[in-house]
Amino acid sequence: MPSAAVTNAIHRYATPLTTGLFAVSTVSGIALFFHWAPGAFHGMHEWLSMALLLPLALHVWKNWSGLVGYLRRKTLLLPLLASAVAAVLFVLPAGGAGGCGGNPAFA
Repeated sequence: MPSAAVTNAIHRYATPLTTGLFAVSTVSGIALFFHWAPGAFHGMHEWLSMALLLPLALHVWKNWSGLVGYLRRKTLLLPLLASAVAAVLFVLPAGGAGGCGGNPAFA
């Protein structure tokens, strides 16, 4: 069990860090989608999205009881399923991991 100081830090900073990094990821993702300065936004989007994983994990830990409530009421299942289907729809045309997707110049 974490110390009181660690628990306090998680409760104080998990949600604000998640929100801040999500906002940066959103802005950089929109910029990449519209091809606005991709050289400037690509690395930022990748690395700060990876950095988002730790605050996200802390946010989930902080709000675990609420998440369990969503699971019990089965209100989490449809959004998770829809997200997985959307992800698969993007992966399939690319040929999966090692498939035929990629830069056509290398074909």
